Amino acid sequence: MSDSPNAPIGLEDQIGTAVFRSDSERLLDETLLDENSSAISSKSPTKGCQLEVGFRTYAISQLTQYGFLVEGALPEEDSGFIFPGNLQLAGEEPMEIEFRVRRHEEDSAKCTFCNMSLEQKKRILQLLETLKRPSTKEDGLTSLSYDQLASGNSLSDAAAEIKKPVGAKKSAKTFAVLALGLGMIVILGLAFAFMHMQYSLAVTNAALVGNYLPINTRIDGEITAVYFAEGDMVTQGDLLLRLTNPLVESAVAMRRAELEAAQTKVDALKQQIDGFQTMIEVVSGILDLELEKNQAELIQAEQNLAIASAEVKRFTPYVKTGVITQVDFDASHSTELAWQADCAAKRAKIKQVELSLQAAENNLFVLGDRIDDPQSQLIADLKIAEAEVKRLKVELYHSEQQINQLDIVAPRDGKIYANYRQVGEYLKPAEEALAISFAGRTWAMGQISASQVSKVRPGQMVHVKIPSLDIRTTGTVAAVGHRAVYAKGGYTADFRSGVATDVPIKVTLDELPADVPSGIRLDMVVKLELGIPWLDEYLGNTPHPTKIVASPRSSTSSSDSETLVSKAAH
Repeated sequence: MSDSPNAPIGLEDQIGTAVFRSDSERLLDETLLDENSSAISSKSPTKGCQLEVGFRTYAISQLTQYGFLVEGALPEEDSGFIFPGNLQLAGEEPMEIEFRVRRHEEDSAKCTFCNMSLEQKKRILQLLETLKRPSTKEDGLTSLSYDQLASGNSLSDAAAEIKKPVGAKKSAKTFAVLALGLGMIVILGLAFAFMHMQYSLAVTNAALVGNYLPINTRIDGEITAVYFAEGDMVTQGDLLLRLTNPLVESAVAMRRAELEAAQTKVDALKQQIDGFQTMIEVVSGILDLELEKNQAELIQAEQNLAIASAEVKRFTPYVKTGVITQVDFDASHSTELAWQADCAAKRAKIKQVELSLQAAENNLFVLGDRIDDPQSQLIADLKIAEAEVKRLKVELYHSEQQINQLDIVAPRDGKIYANYRQVGEYLKPAEEALAISFAGRTWAMGQISASQVSKVRPGQMVHVKIPSLDIRTTGTVAAVGHRAVYAKGGYTADFRSGVATDVPIKVTLDELPADVPSGIRLDMVVKLELGIPWLDEYLGNTPHPTKIVASPRSSTSSSDSETLVSKAAH
């Protein structure tokens, strides 16, 4: 419902609900019209508007959304009856209406509309707005709201309100709008703060450790000298401190003596093998001579056998005639048999010499009924001795490496960040002796609650603040969890400052000033995703597309990012 009679169509009109007045409302309208009759200008602003009733036409004036004044007497004078008629508006098509006569005067009648439709009300209001009657602004009736009219307030009761300055009302409305806007801003701010709290995860025990490289001992020993102090600049290969370990030194001397004895044995076996080769050559020569001798003797025996055989053959015919006695024949035959046996023996001897010569050519000795292979035995002994030499060389190398590890050198260029030891201390293997800080890629470490781990992923943005230096920067989550963070073996008890359920997190930081020391405490907050893609992208909560993995193992100069240990607690 509008605040004034001439205001735009109210809520009832907007939703298409026709408003019908009861008898009490009609009486109220009549009363208001009577009270306001003196305030309505006699100069009609609705000139050209006419009312057609039956076959007669009347001029009307003082047209409002509630009623009008008819100039002249109507056909019937009974008040309260509903008359049909056609209202002819200026420049508009005739509009059928129903009205009541509220009061008759000398030559006019005050009338009110009845059973007005939404379209009829709208047309009348549009006409009133178009005409912009001068009396509208001064019409006390039109300045009253419908609630005031329905409550029965008179013009005198609402005069004070009507006379209020327009600027005061506008100021009140402006203040209300500003208050509403401020309230909305506060609500949005609180909502944003709540979302920020829900989607921002604080990292506990955060410290700068990325440009910090611990130097640990590789062997136990007593410190005999320290060559650098904290704050000194060092270059790669500089001797930082020296240890001593008598057991390692004696082990090196023992390995050297054992290696020397094994090498002597190898040399002796090689000499024996060389001597055996010479002996084989000599034996082969002797066997060649013996073979030639036996072959010559075999030839001589074969010739003697041939002579004896010929003599037996020649004596055989004469034995039967008695020219040659049987005794002589038997003697000749015995000689033949003897030479046959001698030839067979010579042949066997030659065969044996040939076999011996063949064995000598294969580095074998034929000793009676067995064959000996001394060279193979010597070669086997030599291989065993050479293997022993190799083993002792490896042991000596490791022992010498242990000796070298007693000298602790700088693995890279940098500045001595901390010196935890002094001369006379005895260090065990893997104990930290010094620490070097250096410029370059910077890392930070910290812990997050195990219940929040599922929200953190590599690539998410991290807001970083160094409170003591008033420095702010950003970073990126590089790894989450013990396996990811300490995959290179950099985990020590120094980093167990959180509770048992905390999970370590590694963050890569943007460039920092060179004078920022390692181990300084940080305030880190991981920006989580809101679950709204466009808002995450706007706020920068979306993970970076680059996949971040653990740094590959490479040379000593890059091992700093693999063995990061938290000395930030110091």
